[in-house]
Amino acid sequence: MPLLKRQSRSSRQRRTNQLATPEALETRRLLTGRVKVALVGNDLVIRGDARDNTIVVDLSADNPEDIFQGEDGTRVRFDGQLRRAARRGELPRIDDIRVRMRAGNDTVIVFAGDFTAPDDVRVDMGYGRDTFVMV
Repeated sequence: MPLLKRQSRSSRQRRTNQLATPEALETRRLLTGRVKVALVGNDLVIRGDARDNTIVVDLSADNPEDIFQGEDGTRVRFDGQLRRAARRGELPRIDDIRVRMRAGNDTVIVFAGDFTAPDDVRVDMGYGRDTFVMV
C-alpha cells in the first residue's frame, strides 16, 4: 500500500498565495513617419523620412486641404507657399512633381485627375519595399 504524503497547511497556503497578479505593460508609441510637402517654384516636392510612410495625393480634390492625406499614421507637414495657398483655398500651378521618400516601406498614391505634368515627374522611393502609383 503506497504511502501518501500529506502536505502541511503552510505549503498549501503558499500555493494559493502564488496566484498570478496582472502587471501594467510599458507604454509603447507607434512609430509614425512624417512626410513634408512643399511647393518650390512650381514644383510639388514630397519628401519622406526613414520610417514607413503612406501618403495619398489627390490633385483633383475640390478643397486644397484634402489634397494631401497621410495614411496608416503618417503625418503630413506643409511648407511655406503651399500652406499659404491652402489657407486661401487655392492650389498654385504645378509643373513638376518630385518624390523622394528615403528609407522605409513607403507608399505614394497620386490621383492626377486632369493634371498633366508639363515638364516631368521624378520619383526616388529610397530603400525598402515601396509602391508608387499615379492614376
